[in-house]
Amino acid sequence: MDGSAWRFAFVALGWTLALIVTLGLAWPWMAARLERIKWAHSHYGDLQGEFHGTGWELLKALFWPSLGL
Repeated sequence: MDGSAWRFAFVALGWTLALIVTLGLAWPWMAARLERIKWAHSHYGDLQGEFHGTGWELLKALFWPSLGL
């Protein structure tokens, strides 16, 4: 792994504040953004990780099953 742990911490803190303001509705976007940061700074040998998920995709994947439909 490379990158700055401090940068990750500040981004996570910003998203935590957004979660408080939106009463948790920003969670899918927070989760996607933090995963994107983690994967972008992860390597397996000379291969760099990638993450292409979005908050909308996560919201759609979790919303309908949570309604029991």
